[in-house]
Amino acid sequence: MTAPWGSFGRDRLSTGWSWPAERAQVADELRATGARVAGCTFAVPELAAVGEPLVLEVRWAPGGQLALRIWAVPTADAAAVAAELAGGWLARACRWAADAPSRDAGWTATTHALFVTRPAGRLTALEA
Repeated sequence: MTAPWGSFGRDRLSTGWSWPAERAQVADELRATGARVAGCTFAVPELAAVGEPLVLEVRWAPGGQLALRIWAVPTADAAAVAAELAGGWLARACRWAADAPSRDAGWTATTHALFVTRPAGRLTALEA
């Protein structure tokens, strides 16, 4: 079966950090929505850059480049975040990715992103 991404990368986890989703889970959700991304990365946040904790992001760049990034979360929060992602947030992000190429010309000509964050212990989304 063909991977739903052009490239895949995974950062090395530091002590105290865990992935809130599995590679196969992300691949299955992308396939279920018909989405294909240029790159899928499991990334460790730079501690200095952590403000509102990012959990997942999908980015669209003009020319049709889609990228999906799953961010590591503190191990103490991983089970709760994983349950929320599996409860619909991952599917929502993958549907956003699947829909992106068919949006109108004005939208596709500019950069966009869907960010899933966890500012107060519950996931929320911000589209930019």
